[in-house]
Amino acid sequence: MRQANDYNGLGVLLALRNTFTNPRSKKVMSFVLALFISALLVVYVKNRYRLTFIQYQQLQTQQQQLHTQWMNILLEESTWGNYGRIEKIATENMGMMVPTAQNIKILVLPGNTPVNGVPDLTDNNSITSGS
Repeated sequence: MRQANDYNGLGVLLALRNTFTNPRSKKVMSFVLALFISALLVVYVKNRYRLTFIQYQQLQTQQQQLHTQWMNILLEESTWGNYGRIEKIATENMGMMVPTAQNIKILVLPGNTPVNGVPDLTDNNSITSGS
């Protein structure tokens, strides 16, 4: 029995030797090798695509979160900058008030065309006299 197993192993070795030395078999083996390498590359590219797609989805989620945060910041900014709120804080906390028409003075800068009833800064007497 032992002799038959040795003969079978020798037959396999002879068959392999004929396979690698035959020119036609070399072409087939090179084709099989190219096919194997291409299959490995397909697996590699598919894995890279999967990882990149996962990263893309994570970035999209992050973009949505940042967009929501940005909208909340804009809403907060509009709330804090509301003129009614600013006026309320100015009157209640700082004792400020909206000036009346009698308290408003308009001054014309030198070189600008003067308007009736508006003091001219080039004439110092008009400012102090209140006319």
